[in-house]
Amino acid sequence: MLLHEALAEVLRRNGNRPMWVEDIADEVNRLGLCRRNDGEPVPRKQVVARMKHPRYRPLFEHVSPGHYRLA
Repeated sequence: MLLHEALAEVLRRNGNRPMWVEDIADEVNRLGLCRRNDGEPVPRKQVVARMKHPRYRPLFEHVSPGHYRLA
């Protein structure tokens, strides 16, 4: 599963309630939805970078500092 798909899945499973970036990253890693190419867990900074990337920004709503949900 691609990272943006994993992020969306975590938010859907949470009822699309806003979540902290740290909690989203933790849940992606706990569920094993996505791994980095080197096999390491997905870090928080990668989650933020993906959610702010112009290609994926329309998928996610920045609710408040550190909080996101599906758009």
